[in-house]
Amino acid sequence: MTKTNLTLQLEVETVLRVKVLAARRGTSVSALVARTLEGMVAEDERYEAARPRDGPAGGAAGAGRADVDARRPVRGSAGPPWRPASRVALDR
Repeated sequence: MTKTNLTLQLEVETVLRVKVLAARRGTSVSALVARTLEGMVAEDERYEAARPRDGPAGGAAGAGRADVDARRPVRGSAGPPWRPASRVALDR
């Protein structure tokens, strides 16, 4: 697979802490970021593949698009960005 560069702007303190983390893990900051982002993309693809769909083949019977979307958990609202947010039960 062809690779390309990605430029990020982070707080100085964050960069210093990431450099220490990468050194502790015996890797580079670039490799650490690449693995983290690849993991996030793979997790999102698994989530999308398992997500209920509208219609008779998937989703709740009679559920409209808004109902299905309302049950989708909000990502990035809790925990590290590479773990999905926990599902929240909706009152009906």
